[in-house]
Amino acid sequence: MKIIIGGMIYYNGKLENFDILIEKESIIGIGRFSTEGKEIIDATGLIVLPGGIDMHVHFNDPGFTHREDFETGSKAAISSGITTVVDMPCTSIPQIKNRESLFIKLDSIKNKAFCDYAFYGGITGDMVRASSFNDLIELHNEGVIGFKIYGYSSAPYYENLSYGEMYELFTFLKKEDILFTIHAEDFSIIDYFMEKTKNNKNLKGGEAWIKARPYIAEPISIWNTSRLIKDTNLRLHIAHLSTSEGAKIVKERKNEGVKISCEVTPHHLLLTYDDLIKNPILVKTSPPVRCYENRELLWKYLENGTIDSVASDHFSGELSSEKNKENIFDIASGISGIDIIFPLIFSEGVMKKRITIKRFVEIMSENPAKILKISKNKGNIEIGKDADLVFIDLKRKWKIRGEKFYSKGKYTPFENYEIFGKVVKVFLRGEVVFDENKGFLVESGYGKWIKREF
Repeated sequence: MKIIIGGMIYYNGKLENFDILIEKESIIGIGRFSTEGKEIIDATGLIVLPGGIDMHVHFNDPGFTHREDFETGSKAAISSGITTVVDMPCTSIPQIKNRESLFIKLDSIKNKAFCDYAFYGGITGDMVRASSFNDLIELHNEGVIGFKIYGYSSAPYYENLSYGEMYELFTFLKKEDILFTIHAEDFSIIDYFMEKTKNNKNLKGGEAWIKARPYIAEPISIWNTSRLIKDTNLRLHIAHLSTSEGAKIVKERKNEGVKISCEVTPHHLLLTYDDLIKNPILVKTSPPVRCYENRELLWKYLENGTIDSVASDHFSGELSSEKNKENIFDIASGISGIDIIFPLIFSEGVMKKRITIKRFVEIMSENPAKILKISKNKGNIEIGKDADLVFIDLKRKWKIRGEKFYSKGKYTPFENYEIFGKVVKVFLRGEVVFDENKGFLVESGYGKWIKREF
């Protein structure tokens, strides 16, 4: 049995000077206890928060492991304070569209993972047109978190869904409790402006990317998709929300009783058009970052509860061959962010007083666990839950250096950002898996597959 003493523990919405008792993988006590006969972990001078849950990563394994693999990606997650990740189905070979491909992926990664992990399954336009729903049902029964759909897709062999296809899919499954997460950009708007912008030789770099992916494409996609799902029992999650107008629609739909949630990324909270124009190689992402005023409104929607969570949308393109391109349309779209998401949002949010520590725990741990239906064991420091814990030293100040990332994507638009608060120790299911001085203290493969609660 282990006992954590001396720290300020996040418990019931606030920091308390309590001990935590851990037996095997679980928390069995929170309060004051004798240390006799127990393994003591001293957290004096530190705060202890629940492990973070990143709802949206692309670890590219198997198939594109020159970009990232589950060992490097999960090490990066753990070092940042993220103890559970949800991997997307569209950026691996095979894509996760059926039961067979799910188990091929599991065989590939099960001995690599340092953090716990869950999966989205995939459903694409061609599958809907063929009324190929058996694969979806089988994947759902295996315990995948939900299904990723695209309003607009540039992923090879991962076709977006038209609104007609969404309507058919949602109507067929209307009585089911299934989560769909959508990349919400309207396909007709993006198709038109992508083609028009590519043919305009006067538009280059970040300016061209902004014109090719207009702001309005996101709120239109959110409005239409949320209306199509409104009269069903299904749940809709908006991935990487980037517009304040989109957030407003989410708030309205919640008030109407639609089962809708949304996430925002650190880059959409912290970067703007100016950053994209100055450094398109590192800031190009889909959807694009937006203007300063929009960015500030996203913080307001995050603070007031409209935006439910923060997720990295981690994607690590190879810098020399996939990112370092002259033509903006040839640059791999995505930002390497899993190494820094937890301390970056803590520093920019809590330490700069944009959000409370209670809100931080909600957006990084509690809400993701609830949305993903893994809250029986994940998401908070409570008796009976997994001992997934992050120790933070509030007195520590440091700067982000991409070259120090555990991810293969050793670059970041947040280079030299000054961070207040340092992750110094991480527990996963009762074991110290990372210590800033000792490194990783478990073997690869310690992380396990987390299925959705049935």
